[in-house]
Amino acid sequence: MIIYGEENKKRSQPHTDEAKRKISESQKKRYDRLRQKAKLYDAILVHQQETDGQGLEEQMTKIKGKADVNFEELKDALLDLSMLKQTIERTENKKIK
Repeated sequence: MIIYGEENKKRSQPHTDEAKRKISESQKKRYDRLRQKAKLYDAILVHQQETDGQGLEEQMTKIKGKADVNFEELKDALLDLSMLKQTIERTENKKIK
């Protein structure tokens, strides 16, 4: 027999220590990934300001030396930044017209 008041009490209790630890570990991993991605984007932006007009593979090789990532992550980040740059340019062009 289930007493509904007791069941609701169990649901409303705060997380156990183990659950809190798992949540904090998960959040730490997430923030570490975000920090790594931010460092990567920063390295890409700085590098693109220094060398405008080089080939994509040449840029990727030099950026990889500045940020500790694999080429797939780097390629995705470059594409993200490229799309963001195009979106900003289109928005600015619409504002001018």
